[in-house]
Amino acid sequence: MASSMSDLVPAQRVSSPTTNDYVYPALPKALEGVNFDLTSSLKDNKLQKPPPDHLQARKEALNKSLDYLKQQQSHFMGFQANQKMSFDELNDFLNVHLNNIGDPFVEGNCTTNTKFMERAVLDYYASLWNANWPHKSSLLGDEEGNSYWGFLLTMGSTEGNMYALWNARDYLGGKILLMESGGDTKKAAAPRLVYRQAAVPPNAKPVPSQARSAAPFPECCDEFCENYFSPVAFYSEDTHYSFTKATRLIGIPTFGVVGEEKYPGMCPITEDGKWPDEVPSHEEGPEDGTIRTESLAELVLFFARRGHPIFVNLNYGTTFKGAYDSVVKAMAALMPIFQFYGHDKRVIDAGGEESVRTGFWIHVDGALGAAYIPYLKMAAEEGCKFEDGGAVEVAPEFDFSLEAVHSIAMSGHKWMGAPIPCGLFMSKRRYQINPPSNPIYTGTPDTTFAGSRNGLSAVFFWSYISKHTLKQQIDKAVRCQGMARFIYNTMTELGKKLNLDLWVARSPLSLTVRFRQLNDDLVFKYSLSNETLVVNDVQRLISHVFAMEHVTKELVLMLAEDVMKLGPKAFKDLSDGTAGASDGLTTMDAPLVSCVPFQGRGFSGN
Repeated sequence: MASSMSDLVPAQRVSSPTTNDYVYPALPKALEGVNFDLTSSLKDNKLQKPPPDHLQARKEALNKSLDYLKQQQSHFMGFQANQKMSFDELNDFLNVHLNNIGDPFVEGNCTTNTKFMERAVLDYYASLWNANWPHKSSLLGDEEGNSYWGFLLTMGSTEGNMYALWNARDYLGGKILLMESGGDTKKAAAPRLVYRQAAVPPNAKPVPSQARSAAPFPECCDEFCENYFSPVAFYSEDTHYSFTKATRLIGIPTFGVVGEEKYPGMCPITEDGKWPDEVPSHEEGPEDGTIRTESLAELVLFFARRGHPIFVNLNYGTTFKGAYDSVVKAMAALMPIFQFYGHDKRVIDAGGEESVRTGFWIHVDGALGAAYIPYLKMAAEEGCKFEDGGAVEVAPEFDFSLEAVHSIAMSGHKWMGAPIPCGLFMSKRRYQINPPSNPIYTGTPDTTFAGSRNGLSAVFFWSYISKHTLKQQIDKAVRCQGMARFIYNTMTELGKKLNLDLWVARSPLSLTVRFRQLNDDLVFKYSLSNETLVVNDVQRLISHVFAMEHVTKELVLMLAEDVMKLGPKAFKDLSDGTAGASDGLTTMDAPLVSCVPFQGRGFSGN
């Protein structure tokens, strides 16, 4: 029986919390006493405008917030975000709703977009990354899909990583996109785009031959066809924490999860056969922080011979160590495996037509490195030197000049600097599998990750690139590398003065320098990122700083002076005895779904 209108009683608002109920983090000291409460505005529905005392409190909250943020910005050193920005000329854009909904190469019906800027930015990075540009459709002659496709991100490179996983999941999983008639007649009788699952081809499993038997790999396993469309993800233990979350969200299981579920006790890289959560990384030396290629190859071999498609993420500037995985070295180890098991060329039935795909996907998370290493490469080729006389080193290749690279993600707020997170995703047109939706409402294909996309990102990107010459970009890259060298030398000398091993370290070409973790006050003052690293089976509490464009020698020397004044008390493990262990942790005898970090890798300040 339906309820009458009189039965519908409005829900009662929860009463205001008392002081004892308050569980949010404490305000910074600079903001103590400032009233940020908004719920009080729900108490009186008769006010036509805010009272004067409310407006005054609002003004005070904004002013003190800006003062606090400017103060923190002036000492900001611990995260890869460039704080040197000048976007005052763009203020008026803030009063326009900018929405780049849909595909960047189709205008659509939402006309207050900045796709004209977005396409210019994409072309710039396509050229910088040696992609085939400009973007072309098959109607314009790109029948093989070799030209690039991409879009600007509303989040940072995390969104690009998620899109790469999504695209790879369907591409490797044998999903096909077909135009079919019919559909929902309530909307239209027009054709619709639909997903279909391709069938495993009868000749999917490579047949042993005399030539193949001479190869250094074992033959395919019996379950090869069973796993033909079941991709598995691989990434190193130095990968950004969000990748674990993304694999769970998108639905590509990691090798550790699949290994424990289907192949327990069979891991080829551990003595006890137990599967690690991630591919091991080098802990020290010239490859510090990079993926162990030999371990990656052994793991990929295990799954490739069982038919699984392979997704590999390689980092171009890891989150904490700033290390660069060698894409060339990784592919030299992996391509013979892919070729032997037919992963280099898989033919599937795409609605009556043959579709040739790879059985692997190589993604490069170039959140920071992809944005500036190309300039550093130019500097090295020109013979540029640092202030201390050292020669600029050449970084490993990572871009679309390498045929095996399927996609690249990059953040905009890190190297370029922007007041909001932003970024860029790029792939090749032949790897696209668009979502099964072509909405008439927006007038543009729904090919990106989100629906509405922030149009300000394109404005910030375009503004930055258009006012910097190539020479300025090269000089900036050399300066920042030189600053990282200066920080390393300064902290090394500081350790000598204190007669204390500060564990100072810097991975090759990294913009970050690591050292013994500082105390909570210094961590807050300089916005430092911290991590617990294991070196030679010993846990170490580590802080790091990034040599971004805004970091000056004066700021580095200020940090060193603060540490020198405090001596041993400047360091976390020497001032409060913390060793980095976690108490109260429990384990559960249940299937592993994923391993999601809750601290470390710059995830928190503690």
